Amino acid sequence: MIDRHATTLRDAHLLPDPARPGRLSRPAATQIEFADSKAHPQLQLADWAAGAVRQWAAHLAVGGGDRFAQDLENVVRPWVIEAIWPSVPAN
Repeated sequence: MIDRHATTLRDAHLLPDPARPGRLSRPAATQIEFADSKAHPQLQLADWAAGAVRQWAAHLAVGGGDRFAQDLENVVRPWVIEAIWPSVPAN
């Protein structure tokens, strides 16, 4: 997915910044390098975190799921709500 959209990611700074009207976005990436997670512990951790978020999100999207997916909420929710995804405003 990243490889397919590498040009867009590198050129994202040319898009308007929705948080700062009239200004361009800040650069998201200056270069993209692909690596094998077997050789990079940081990627092993990122793979684990992405898998945990995916399992929890799938549980939310379709309901049900196993107890592990439900238990992931306490760990995963703080990573994504108000960190990656915006929170829903309270009424």
